[in-house]
Amino acid sequence: KMTMKNTHQLLWFILIAIFSISTGVYGQTEKFLGKGRVQAMQFSHDGEWLAIGTSAILELYSTKTYQPVRMIETNVDAIDFRPDGEEVTIADGRVLRRFEVTTGRENGTLEGHENRISDVAYSPDGNLIASIDERGVVRLWRRNGEMTTFREASSRFEFSLVFSPDGKRLIVGAFRLIEIWDVADAQPVSEWETDSRVTTLALHPDGMQLAVGTEGGFIEFWSLQTGERTAVIDGHDVEVDIPRPKVEVDSLAFSPDGRTLVA
Repeated sequence: KMTMKNTHQLLWFILIAIFSISTGVYGQTEKFLGKGRVQAMQFSHDGEWLAIGTSAILELYSTKTYQPVRMIETNVDAIDFRPDGEEVTIADGRVLRRFEVTTGRENGTLEGHENRISDVAYSPDGNLIASIDERGVVRLWRRNGEMTTFREASSRFEFSLVFSPDGKRLIVGAFRLIEIWDVADAQPVSEWETDSRVTTLALHPDGMQLAVGTEGGFIEFWSLQTGERTAVIDGHDVEVDIPRPKVEVDSLAFSPDGRTLVA
Protein backbone atom coordinates (compact mmCIF):
# COMPACT_ATOMS: atom_id res chain seq x y z
CA LYS A 1 0.00 0.00 0.00
CA MET A 2 1.05 3.58 -0.62
CA THR A 3 1.29 5.39 2.69
CA MET A 4 0.38 9.04 3.20
CA LYS A 5 4.09 9.78 3.69
CA ASN A 6 4.95 8.18 0.32
CA THR A 7 2.15 10.09 -1.36
CA HIS A 8 3.55 13.37 -0.13
CA GLN A 9 6.98 12.41 -1.40
CA LEU A 10 5.69 11.57 -4.87
CA LEU A 11 3.31 14.44 -5.50
CA TRP A 12 5.52 17.52 -5.68
CA PHE A 13 3.64 20.21 -7.56
CA ILE A 14 5.99 22.52 -9.44
CA LEU A 15 4.92 25.56 -11.44
CA ILE A 16 5.40 25.73 -15.20
CA ALA A 17 4.72 29.19 -16.62
CA ILE A 18 4.33 30.03 -20.30
CA PHE A 19 5.16 33.56 -21.45
CA SER A 20 4.12 35.29 -24.66
CA ILE A 21 6.94 37.27 -26.26
CA SER A 22 6.60 40.08 -28.80
CA THR A 23 8.73 43.15 -29.50
CA GLY A 24 10.48 42.95 -26.17
CA VAL A 25 7.27 42.71 -24.09
CA TYR A 26 7.02 39.60 -21.91
CA GLY A 27 3.51 38.72 -20.75
CA GLN A 28 2.42 35.57 -18.94
CA THR A 29 -0.28 33.82 -20.98
CA GLU A 30 -0.69 30.38 -19.46
CA LYS A 31 0.48 28.21 -16.59
CA PHE A 32 -0.11 24.66 -15.48
CA LEU A 33 1.09 22.30 -12.76
CA GLY A 34 2.90 19.02 -13.30
CA LYS A 35 3.51 16.07 -10.99
CA GLY A 36 7.08 15.49 -9.87
CA ARG A 37 9.91 17.96 -9.52
CA VAL A 38 10.36 19.57 -12.93
CA GLN A 39 14.07 19.53 -13.75
CA ALA A 40 14.29 20.16 -17.51
CA MET A 41 12.19 21.29 -20.49
CA GLN A 42 12.71 21.64 -24.22
CA PHE A 43 10.75 22.23 -27.44
CA SER A 44 11.40 20.12 -30.53
CA HIS A 45 12.78 22.16 -33.45
CA ASP A 46 9.62 21.65 -35.53
CA GLY A 47 7.51 22.99 -32.67
CA GLU A 48 5.37 19.87 -32.44
CA TRP A 49 6.59 18.67 -29.04
CA LEU A 50 7.35 20.04 -25.61
CA ALA A 51 9.39 17.64 -23.47
CA ILE A 52 9.17 18.01 -19.69
CA GLY A 53 11.50 15.97 -17.53
CA THR A 54 11.03 15.37 -13.80
CA SER A 55 12.76 13.34 -11.14
CA ALA A 56 10.62 10.36 -12.17
CA ILE A 57 9.39 10.67 -15.77
CA LEU A 58 9.94 12.12 -19.23
CA GLU A 59 6.67 13.47 -20.67
CA LEU A 60 6.18 14.51 -24.29
CA TYR A 61 3.41 17.08 -24.73
CA SER A 62 1.69 18.07 -27.95
CA THR A 63 2.05 21.83 -28.38
CA LYS A 64 -1.39 21.93 -29.98
CA THR A 65 -3.11 20.92 -26.74
CA TYR A 66 -0.35 20.98 -24.08
CA GLN A 67 -1.58 17.54 -23.04
CA PRO A 68 0.84 14.63 -22.48
CA VAL A 69 1.08 12.14 -25.37
CA ARG A 70 3.93 9.87 -24.25
CA MET A 71 5.50 9.09 -20.89
CA ILE A 72 8.81 7.32 -20.19
CA GLU A 73 9.79 6.33 -16.65
CA THR A 74 13.25 7.81 -16.01
CA ASN A 75 14.98 10.47 -13.98
CA VAL A 76 15.62 13.54 -16.15
CA ASP A 77 18.29 16.05 -15.13
CA ALA A 78 18.55 17.68 -18.59
CA ILE A 79 17.02 17.27 -22.04
CA ASP A 80 17.39 18.25 -25.70
CA PHE A 81 15.91 17.24 -29.08
CA ARG A 82 18.03 16.38 -32.10
CA PRO A 83 17.33 19.05 -34.74
CA ASP A 84 15.57 16.56 -37.06
CA GLY A 85 13.07 15.89 -34.25
CA GLU A 86 13.50 12.12 -34.40
CA GLU A 87 15.47 11.70 -31.20
CA VAL A 88 15.50 13.17 -27.71
CA THR A 89 18.47 12.83 -25.34
CA ILE A 90 18.18 13.13 -21.58
CA ALA A 91 20.74 13.23 -18.79
CA ASP A 92 20.09 10.67 -16.07
CA GLY A 93 22.71 11.05 -13.38
CA ARG A 94 26.11 10.45 -15.02
CA VAL A 95 24.63 8.88 -18.18
CA LEU A 96 23.03 10.25 -21.36
CA ARG A 97 20.04 8.23 -22.63
CA ARG A 98 18.72 8.58 -26.19
CA PHE A 99 15.09 7.86 -27.13
CA GLU A 100 13.07 7.76 -30.35
CA VAL A 101 10.42 10.47 -30.17
CA THR A 102 7.70 8.61 -32.09
CA THR A 103 7.96 5.28 -30.25
CA GLY A 104 9.73 6.05 -26.97
CA ARG A 105 12.21 3.24 -27.72
CA GLU A 106 15.68 3.73 -26.21
CA ASN A 107 18.43 4.05 -28.83
CA GLY A 108 21.38 3.68 -26.47
CA THR A 109 23.40 5.37 -23.75
CA LEU A 110 26.54 7.53 -23.62
CA GLU A 111 28.80 7.08 -20.61
CA GLY A 112 31.96 8.94 -19.61
CA HIS A 113 31.14 11.59 -17.03
CA GLU A 114 32.35 10.99 -13.49
CA ASN A 115 29.80 13.37 -11.93
CA ARG A 116 26.09 14.16 -12.38
CA ILE A 117 25.35 15.71 -15.77
CA SER A 118 23.63 19.08 -15.40
CA ASP A 119 22.88 19.92 -19.06
CA VAL A 120 22.94 18.52 -22.60
CA ALA A 121 22.67 20.19 -26.04
CA TYR A 122 22.72 19.10 -29.69
CA SER A 123 24.73 21.07 -32.23
CA PRO A 124 22.58 22.69 -34.97
CA ASP A 125 23.59 20.03 -37.53
CA GLY A 126 22.81 17.23 -35.08
CA ASN A 127 26.26 15.67 -35.41
CA LEU A 128 27.47 16.61 -31.94
CA ILE A 129 26.05 16.36 -28.43
CA ALA A 130 27.59 18.57 -25.75
CA SER A 131 27.15 17.66 -22.09
CA ILE A 132 28.35 19.37 -18.93
CA ASP A 133 28.50 17.94 -15.42
CA GLU A 134 28.23 19.58 -12.02
CA ARG A 135 32.02 19.94 -11.81
CA GLY A 136 32.12 21.91 -15.07
CA VAL A 137 33.58 19.20 -17.32
CA VAL A 138 32.24 19.55 -20.89
CA ARG A 139 32.32 16.54 -23.19
CA LEU A 140 31.47 16.39 -26.91
CA TRP A 141 29.93 13.24 -28.38
CA ARG A 142 29.66 12.21 -32.03
CA ARG A 143 26.87 10.03 -33.42
CA ASN A 144 29.14 6.98 -33.33
CA GLY A 145 29.61 7.47 -29.57
CA GLU A 146 33.13 8.90 -29.83
CA MET A 147 33.82 11.27 -26.91
CA THR A 148 36.25 14.16 -26.44
CA THR A 149 36.79 16.39 -23.41
CA PHE A 150 36.11 20.01 -24.36
CA ARG A 151 36.44 21.79 -21.02
CA GLU A 152 38.15 20.67 -17.82
CA ALA A 153 36.71 20.87 -14.30
CA SER A 154 36.00 24.25 -12.74
CA SER A 155 35.50 25.45 -9.19
CA ARG A 156 32.16 26.98 -10.19
CA PHE A 157 28.91 25.06 -9.82
CA GLU A 158 25.44 24.91 -11.44
CA PHE A 159 26.19 24.67 -15.13
CA SER A 160 24.10 25.02 -18.28
CA LEU A 161 25.09 25.13 -21.96
CA VAL A 162 23.71 25.78 -25.45
CA PHE A 163 25.16 25.98 -28.97
CA SER A 164 24.99 29.16 -31.04
CA PRO A 165 22.78 28.81 -34.17
CA ASP A 166 25.81 28.44 -36.45
CA GLY A 167 27.37 25.83 -34.18
CA LYS A 168 30.63 27.78 -33.88
CA ARG A 169 30.15 28.85 -30.27
CA LEU A 170 29.24 27.05 -27.07
CA ILE A 171 27.59 29.23 -24.42
CA VAL A 172 28.09 28.08 -20.82
CA GLY A 173 26.41 29.36 -17.66
CA ALA A 174 28.65 29.00 -14.61
CA PHE A 175 27.93 30.47 -11.19
CA ARG A 176 27.40 34.21 -11.94
CA LEU A 177 29.06 34.12 -15.34
CA ILE A 178 28.01 33.53 -18.94
CA GLU A 179 30.99 32.14 -20.86
CA ILE A 180 31.31 32.08 -24.67
CA TRP A 181 33.61 29.34 -26.06
CA ASP A 182 34.89 28.70 -29.57
CA VAL A 183 33.98 25.12 -30.56
CA ALA A 184 36.78 24.65 -33.10
CA ASP A 185 39.70 25.33 -30.75
CA ALA A 186 37.97 24.95 -27.33
CA GLN A 187 39.11 28.41 -26.25
CA PRO A 188 37.09 31.01 -24.26
CA VAL A 189 36.03 34.06 -26.29
CA SER A 190 34.31 36.27 -23.70
CA GLU A 191 32.36 36.22 -20.44
CA TRP A 192 29.62 38.34 -18.82
CA GLU A 193 28.63 38.66 -15.17
CA THR A 194 25.04 38.21 -13.95
CA ASP A 195 23.45 39.54 -10.75
CA SER A 196 22.44 36.10 -9.45
CA ARG A 197 23.70 32.54 -9.83
CA VAL A 198 22.91 31.09 -13.28
CA THR A 199 20.75 27.96 -13.19
CA THR A 200 19.69 27.53 -16.83
CA LEU A 201 20.08 29.01 -20.34
CA ALA A 202 17.90 29.18 -23.46
CA LEU A 203 18.84 30.77 -26.78
CA HIS A 204 16.21 32.57 -28.85
CA PRO A 205 15.85 30.98 -32.32
CA ASP A 206 17.10 34.16 -34.01
CA GLY A 207 20.41 33.63 -32.21
CA MET A 208 20.49 37.23 -31.01
CA GLN A 209 19.03 36.91 -27.53
CA LEU A 210 19.90 34.68 -24.57
CA ALA A 211 17.47 33.95 -21.72
CA VAL A 212 19.18 33.27 -18.40
CA GLY A 213 17.35 31.69 -15.45
CA THR A 214 18.75 32.45 -12.00
CA GLU A 215 18.70 31.09 -8.47
CA GLY A 216 17.04 34.31 -7.32
CA GLY A 217 13.91 33.64 -9.39
CA PHE A 218 14.64 36.07 -12.23
CA ILE A 219 14.82 35.54 -15.99
CA GLU A 220 17.40 37.85 -17.56
CA PHE A 221 17.61 38.58 -21.29
CA TRP A 222 21.02 39.29 -22.82
CA SER A 223 22.01 40.51 -26.27
CA LEU A 224 24.65 38.24 -27.79
CA GLN A 225 25.77 41.10 -30.03
CA THR A 226 26.50 43.63 -27.30
CA GLY A 227 26.81 41.47 -24.18
CA GLU A 228 24.29 43.73 -22.42
CA ARG A 229 21.23 42.75 -20.36
CA THR A 230 18.11 44.00 -22.14
CA ALA A 231 15.16 42.89 -19.95
CA VAL A 232 14.22 41.00 -16.78
CA ILE A 233 11.19 38.93 -15.73
CA ASP A 234 10.64 38.64 -11.97
CA GLY A 235 9.44 35.12 -11.20
CA HIS A 236 8.06 36.30 -7.88
CA ASP A 237 5.33 38.14 -9.80
CA VAL A 238 3.86 34.95 -11.33
CA GLU A 239 0.46 34.34 -9.73
CA VAL A 240 -0.07 30.82 -8.36
CA ASP A 241 -2.61 29.02 -6.23
CA ILE A 242 -0.06 27.36 -3.95
CA PRO A 243 2.49 28.90 -1.56
CA ARG A 244 6.07 29.19 -2.82
CA PRO A 245 8.56 29.80 0.00
CA LYS A 246 11.39 29.94 -2.55
CA VAL A 247 11.41 30.97 -6.22
CA GLU A 248 14.13 29.59 -8.49
CA VAL A 249 14.15 29.22 -12.27
CA ASP A 250 15.20 25.61 -12.96
CA SER A 251 14.65 25.38 -16.73
CA LEU A 252 13.80 27.55 -19.77
CA ALA A 253 12.78 26.80 -23.36
CA PHE A 254 11.88 28.98 -26.37
CA SER A 255 9.37 27.78 -28.93
CA PRO A 256 10.87 27.45 -32.45
CA ASP A 257 9.08 30.61 -33.66
CA GLY A 258 10.54 32.57 -30.73
CA ARG A 259 7.14 33.86 -29.60
CA THR A 260 6.79 31.70 -26.50
CA LEU A 261 9.05 31.09 -23.52
CA VAL A 262 8.38 28.27 -21.04
CA ALA A 263 9.86 28.59 -17.54
